[in-house]
Amino acid sequence: LVIYLSETQDILQKMSYALLELEKNPSDLKVIDNIFRYAHTMKSNSETMGFQKISDLAHSMEDVLEKIRDKKMKVSQEVIDVFFKSFDAFQSMIKSVSEKKEEEDYEIKPLLELLNKILTMKPEEFKKLIQKDIVEKEQMLETIGTIKINVSKLDKLMNLVGELILNKLRLENLKTKYKLDELDDEIRKFHILTQELQYEVMQ
Repeated sequence: LVIYLSETQDILQKMSYALLELEKNPSDLKVIDNIFRYAHTMKSNSETMGFQKISDLAHSMEDVLEKIRDKKMKVSQEVIDVFFKSFDAFQSMIKSVSEKKEEEDYEIKPLLELLNKILTMKPEEFKKLIQKDIVEKEQMLETIGTIKINVSKLDKLMNLVGELILNKLRLENLKTKYKLDELDDEIRKFHILTQELQYEVMQ
C-alpha cells in the first residue's frame, strides 16, 4: 500500500503538469501520450490493489485518450475540463485510501458517463450537453439558495483564517523591522479582507 500510494502520488503530480500543458497545447501528441501512460499505470496498479473505482475511472480516461492518440477525435476544452474533473476525483479517492486504507464512497458514475459520451457523441453534441449541464446547475443553485455543509469543513476554513491572521502579523513585524512603510496600504487591505473573511465564516 505504501509503494502504491507513493507511485500514485507521483503519477498524479506528473498528470497535473501534463493536463496544464495539454490545455496550452491541445494538439501536442507527446503530452497526450504521457497522460495516456499515467492513466494506464494508475488503472493497472489500482486494479491490482483492489481499488476498483480508481481503476474504472482511469480505464475510461484511457479509452478517451486512446481515441485521441489514434486521431479519431480532437482535444476540445470540454474534454480537457472532464479530464480535470477526473483528476480531482483521483485526488479525492487517493486521499481517502491514504487516510482510511480504502476508497471513499465517491460517486464516479457521472464522470464515467461523461467520458463514455465523449467516445460516442459528436464533438458539437458533447459541447451542447456540457453547456446545458452548466446552465442547469447554475439555475439549480439560484433556486436552492442554501446548502448543508459539514462542520469539519467550516473548522478547516476557520483554521485557514487563523493562519492568514498570523501571516498578517508576521508581515507587520517585517514591515517594522525593515522599515518598509510602503507596505502599509497592502497590509491594511489584507487586514480588512481577513476580518471580513473571519466574520463571514463565523456567521
